[in-house]
Amino acid sequence: MEAMKWHLLPERRLQMASARTRPRKATLGRLLVVGGMDKNKGATTIESYDPRCRVDDELQLALLAEILRQLLHQQGGEAGTGAASEGVEDEEAL
Repeated sequence: MEAMKWHLLPERRLQMASARTRPRKATLGRLLVVGGMDKNKGATTIESYDPRCRVDDELQLALLAEILRQLLHQQGGEAGTGAASEGVEDEEAL
């Protein structure tokens, strides 16, 4: 019942806030959107969203991405300016 009220009555969420309405451990990482294509060319950005901070960010594109031992590794790519980068850009715990 509580979950139904949370979704159906968004104007009352401040009054219903509790430990059960905070983001759970499974949602504490960042959401990464990798890939995609428009009508003319491939992806021009890779986007990241952090639900805790509510921050959107852009990462490098044209890179190698892999998951190894619950870590996302991305290497190489371009920063949007066409200039290539070197080394590992980021490691994200999954």
